[in-house]
Amino acid sequence: MVFESVYSPRIEEVEMCVLLFRDRITGEYSEGGGRRDVGETFAAETACRELQEESCNLLTLTPDVVQQCEYVAQKSYVCFACHVHGIQPATFDQNHLKIASSSPSCWKEKDHLTYVPVESVRACIVRPGAVRVCDIYGKEVLLHRRCTETLRKLRLRTNNFTKLTELFLEPKQVMRDNFVEETVTYTVHASDVETVLNRAKTNSQPISS
Repeated sequence: MVFESVYSPRIEEVEMCVLLFRDRITGEYSEGGGRRDVGETFAAETACRELQEESCNLLTLTPDVVQQCEYVAQKSYVCFACHVHGIQPATFDQNHLKIASSSPSCWKEKDHLTYVPVESVRACIVRPGAVRVCDIYGKEVLLHRRCTETLRKLRLRTNNFTKLTELFLEPKQVMRDNFVEETVTYTVHASDVETVLNRAKTNSQPISS
């Protein structure tokens, strides 16, 4: 689950938000996540792949970095969370348009990205199940029930979302199989990877399965 501080038109200030993706079939919004693929040993591997696919290649994080982020678990589902810097959200729409119609369906599960203010989340996740909140544009969005429960647990784990691993991202042009054109992906600065891993040496590492 990705958080970022962005300019919010509704209050004309920068505020902490959670970045969520809309399912093209149900219309519900959630973090990037899903089932483990064959050959994936750790939850962090699955988290990285799912995030990359459901963000239309917008976000490329590596398991070694994700492993050091805060996480919450629900039965077999593990959600890692981080606070990122440097994303240009319009890139999602650009990538979405560039992904070929012949690309595997996993790259086309989400069709829209939005930011939901943490303040709105805090007020709504006290209720179980799917809930409706407003994004930074004032538009009402429906959160998937798994997303709601994950946010509730993460709020407790991270002291109201204030204790999240920070990652500084940079854009790169990349090609993938079945993509007609180059897409832009955001990945962690090489220097920041070393910082995160060094910090992890003095911290307890999360369970990865």
